[in-house]
Amino acid sequence: MSATGYAYASGVKKDSKLAQLCSISNPNRIYYLRQEVANTSINALAKAVTMMLDLEISIKRGADSGAVASHRASSKDLLLIILSVSRLFKLT
Repeated sequence: MSATGYAYASGVKKDSKLAQLCSISNPNRIYYLRQEVANTSINALAKAVTMMLDLEISIKRGADSGAVASHRASSKDLLLIILSVSRLFKLT
């Protein structure tokens, strides 16, 4: 289980402990991170994480590296993923 998963499962509430588990050097940053996601639904956050993991996999596979493979994403595909994630958090 990841540190953040452990923090969630065990109900860590102290900013200092959460910062330590998440490798955040400034525990006061936790307050601002919470403010940034306060009005975001769990579904949007989960979808964003899934999309970012897909993006990471595509990048690590070498998108547009010149190799011919059907599982490699094009730069257009990568851009679409990035835009989709940004739309999840668009302020209205």
